[in-house]
Amino acid sequence: VAVVAATSPGATSPGTGPGGGGSGGAGVAEAAEIATRVLVVLGVAYDGAETLLREWSPSLAESTWRAPTENVTRYGASTRIGR
Repeated sequence: VAVVAATSPGATSPGTGPGGGGSGGAGVAEAAEIATRVLVVLGVAYDGAETLLREWSPSLAESTWRAPTENVTRYGASTRIGR
């Protein structure tokens, strides 16, 4: 990522200068700041996903199939899942 601000001293249009990122490292600090902020948000999201998986995975285990005890469908009865 290269950031070139119009107010930066010696700013040129993107794609000029060494590496195609502006002149002489203009915008490197700004690009690093953007990358840092993006990576912090991604790190928080990843930690949240890991926590969710660790805390909820036992509760989200697949239920075992049990065949119905009767062949008649009872529309007024409750459905019970689990033990």
